[in-house]
Amino acid sequence: MQGLIRELRYTALGKPYLPGLEFSISHSASLVVLAISSQYALGIDCEEITDIVIRDFRSYFNLAEWSFICSASSAQKAFYQLWTRKEALLKALGTGLQANLPELGVLSDSVCRQQRNWIFREVSLGTQYCTHLCHSSEITN
Repeated sequence: MQGLIRELRYTALGKPYLPGLEFSISHSASLVVLAISSQYALGIDCEEITDIVIRDFRSYFNLAEWSFICSASSAQKAFYQLWTRKEALLKALGTGLQANLPELGVLSDSVCRQQRNWIFREVSLGTQYCTHLCHSSEITN
């Protein structure tokens, strides 16, 4: 284990990695999730579903995403679905919250960013949490 810790490195934007191994971690309330891959770049995000004032987050979504949230049978579920996709993609890209979130459209099950195709997968961990994994479609070297 100490050998792995000594190998921990950071990208120019501060994303931690191990040589030859991608990983991403997220936590919310009592849940911690970890995604690991030796082949794909990835990011993961989980959020406990709590009552929030969704309109307070309007500025983080583009018009199409906001329409999706507002027209959904459960605006709360739609909000968390898109929010966890955005965070998982940001983690995969390694940019953190420096990105312009409304420009980071995540309505599709895949998006193109940084000249790569990124795929979203919902991870079912019960009804109390919303979790999404985002991974590259091509194998990294």
